[in-house]
Amino acid sequence: MRSRHATTGGLLLFVAALSAEDVPTTQTRLDELMRQSAELAARLDAVEQRQAQAPSAPPSPLRLIDLSLDIISTAGTSTANDALIPTLQGGGHDPKRRGFTFQNAELSLGGAVDPFFTAEMHLIAFRNEPDGTTSVELEEAYARSTSLPAGLELKVGQYLTEFGRFNPTHPHAWQFIDQPIILTRVFGGDGQRSPGARLLWSLPTAWLSEAIVGIQDANGETSPSYLSSPDVGAAGGRPFHARGTRSLGDMLVNARWVNALDVGDGIIKAGVSAAGASNAAGDDTRTTIWGADIAYRWHPAGGERGWPFVLIETEYIERAYQAGAVDLVDSTLGVVGQAGRETLRDRGWVAQIIWGFHPGWAAGLRGEYCTGSGSDIVTVDNGTGGTVTTVGGRGGDPLRDDRTRYAALLSWQPSEFAHFRLQYDQDHAARLERVEHSVWLGAEFLIGTHPAHVF
Repeated sequence: MRSRHATTGGLLLFVAALSAEDVPTTQTRLDELMRQSAELAARLDAVEQRQAQAPSAPPSPLRLIDLSLDIISTAGTSTANDALIPTLQGGGHDPKRRGFTFQNAELSLGGAVDPFFTAEMHLIAFRNEPDGTTSVELEEAYARSTSLPAGLELKVGQYLTEFGRFNPTHPHAWQFIDQPIILTRVFGGDGQRSPGARLLWSLPTAWLSEAIVGIQDANGETSPSYLSSPDVGAAGGRPFHARGTRSLGDMLVNARWVNALDVGDGIIKAGVSAAGASNAAGDDTRTTIWGADIAYRWHPAGGERGWPFVLIETEYIERAYQAGAVDLVDSTLGVVGQAGRETLRDRGWVAQIIWGFHPGWAAGLRGEYCTGSGSDIVTVDNGTGGTVTTVGGRGGDPLRDDRTRYAALLSWQPSEFAHFRLQYDQDHAARLERVEHSVWLGAEFLIGTHPAHVF
């Protein structure tokens, strides 16, 4: 290998020889190179000036991070017939009949908008029973801030109201196949959700403590306890009063405070929630809902794929629904009386425990109870071939009667992308002639990457 000095020396001898042979020609070539270099530098300066004067480029489009499709279907049978099952399984994505029920397919998109916001969208499709038609709904679509000061976070768009543990949870994240009864009664089959905005404040505490205040529209089929819709109607058989948004008081305002603490190998999380808005049972009537929830998850270090674990969840919800005065009408005689203004109260709780006893396997038990007070408006035979509206009890109303349900669950997750659940339900209700028993087998399949679930 030649040395660097030998190479340099050879180059100098070559240049000297070239200069000695043709000095004028070499000088001409050097002048030409200098001229071309100066011209190139001038062109680069002109380009840089044009770029500096040009307007800023528009922000880059949404860059998707998560894209997933989640499919949930159920098969099963019940001692209740197909006409009765929907009154027992009131959730919008609950099993609805003997045989197969396609609960839903959820398409989820999520990603970073820019350094200041992220965005998510959850679109669902499901089969309506018993007619077999297909519906597509926008479940959630919202943006969330990522860099506000003082521990603040803003959410804007359409979203599930952050009330308690179960209402903000999508069906694929449920431990059991069907929706808790009290949620169906106060928040409807699809859960309370509507357009709005909310502000979250992470308090400066040594433990996780968050306070949430939000405001949302109170109308539509997904707000049955509030301004509702003609198809859903008012509670307790009251006539539906169509009301627009006349003031801030007609909108849904909700608040939640939740705290989480590490306890040994587990986490305990407790929260309280409240929400209120005008409702559809009169011209000046309101609904107030409040609740409390607590959950504990035990997960020791050194497990496999998140097992073993124990999850205990319980939630209590109570609703005060003001109902205006109602004329009682006989189809033959006309107005025959009036039911006065009344506050209908409905309350209930759900408690469940899940034990993950082996990687992929879990077993669970759940108990639920609902009751209430206040009269329903019912239509009965007037004895002359017509009908009359009158004041009656709650016993015949599947959304207000006394109700108890017990459930047992066996769950298997061969991977994070597949989930199978075998569930037994036992239903008791004042309006039922007997105890009804149901068995459901659910299957879930996930394609892609879904946003993480929050404990």
